[in-house]
Amino acid sequence: MSEFQDQKKKMAKKIWGIAALVFFAVGGFLLMGITGRKTEISPEKASRPVKTMTLLAPEVTFRRIFPGKVIASKTAELSFRVSGPLVELPVK
Repeated sequence: MSEFQDQKKKMAKKIWGIAALVFFAVGGFLLMGITGRKTEISPEKASRPVKTMTLLAPEVTFRRIFPGKVIASKTAELSFRVSGPLVELPVK
């Protein structure tokens, strides 16, 4: 085949691709427009009354103490840009 025919085929593929993209885009917008018109806003339902109670924390009558040592399962090494002790760490 000649170079001209190859270019012609490539151009035809591009045109068909663009046409298909435009077709699906327009079809999607039309579909959204058609389905959007059928939806109706339903009126809000009246709120129902709710029973509420205030709970208090129970008094702890017993206490358990377990002696032991806690070891972290994961650790992270931290480094700072400036050397020296950490004087303050304001956290909200």
